[in-house]
Amino acid sequence: MIEQTTMRVNIQPGKCCGVRRGRNSNSMRGFSLLEMVTVLSILLIVTRIAFVSYPQLMASIRVNNAFNTTLTTMRQAREKAIAERRIYTVTFTAPGTLTVTQAATGTVINTVTLPVDMSFATQVGFPSPGPDGFGTGVNPFDLDINVAGGNGNPIYFYPDGSGRDLNGTINNGVVYMCRPGEIGSSRAVSMWGATGRLKGWRLFPVPASGTYVWGLQ
Repeated sequence: MIEQTTMRVNIQPGKCCGVRRGRNSNSMRGFSLLEMVTVLSILLIVTRIAFVSYPQLMASIRVNNAFNTTLTTMRQAREKAIAERRIYTVTFTAPGTLTVTQAATGTVINTVTLPVDMSFATQVGFPSPGPDGFGTGVNPFDLDINVAGGNGNPIYFYPDGSGRDLNGTINNGVVYMCRPGEIGSSRAVSMWGATGRLKGWRLFPVPASGTYVWGLQ
């Protein structure tokens, strides 16, 4: 007697032959043409903005580098004079070189230059008097203010921290730097000779007046 065995096979929809169907099938869908065009458009806009802004950004960086180089070099010369009890000079040479020298020996300690598009210069439109009330804003090295027979360049930093001229007279004044023809790039460093105190300045436009005023950097 042969017994018959019945096998019951349950087949679930979507799982036949190892193929899964359902929500995961959507993950295989690629980007549509509209999505690709949108992404490319955004990338082009961002690239254009960056391309236009880059030269302005680099120009601004060079202005700040020129200012920082001048102020830092002068401060370091003053600090060395105090620390070593020696006289150090800072000489300004157009268009944009500063040289620090030990006065007693003539040894050049440091020589630095401003970025190529920046120079020691003044521009039409500078307010008078200049920063800290010094000078007229006409000479790039407007030093030795109200001193007859002196010469403010180079500056002699003494061991007491003071800034003086070649005759040992207190040297007050301003050094200007800018990108010629671009008044908004103008910067300045003022010096109170009695103490050797140095301050940094930048030129700000006065709204709706067409004039400018110096403000602390």
